[in-house]
Amino acid sequence: MDDLPYKPGKSPQELEEGARREWEVELKKRESADKRRLTRVRNAKKSTSTRRGSPATQSRTGKTKRPVKSLPPMAGQPRDHLGRFARKAGAVLWGATKATGRVIKATVKGVKSAHKTVKRVNAAARRRDRLAERERAVRLREREKKLGKTRRRKR
Repeated sequence: MDDLPYKPGKSPQELEEGARREWEVELKKRESADKRRLTRVRNAKKSTSTRRGSPATQSRTGKTKRPVKSLPPMAGQPRDHLGRFARKAGAVLWGATKATGRVIKATVKGVKSAHKTVKRVNAAARRRDRLAERERAVRLREREKKLGKTRRRKR
């Protein structure tokens, strides 16, 4: 049987060599995966102790609230610590102020939108006018050519 012809790569020695190479490649893959996993674990341990805002550092520093600076006494309407009108009449005034702001904002939006629309319509009209002008010029040249007239060029 040893003297029979065979396809290249199918002899027992070649098959054994191919299997050995595959095994080595697989072994290398596993080793590199293990190495990556180990590095990740080490980095995770490092980052939790030194990372800013981690639970460990938060418990050490404690939670301090930002001090709220009191506003100077304002003449007229009494206000709360954020500067808004206080009390019921003040709340109504504050609501009216906010409503006015919303109306102004809506008006500005509407004006902007209308302005954009006008610009778009005008641009389209200019585009159409330019196209019509070019078509007229082409028709005029064709007519002159048909009549045999030559134009003098202005210099």
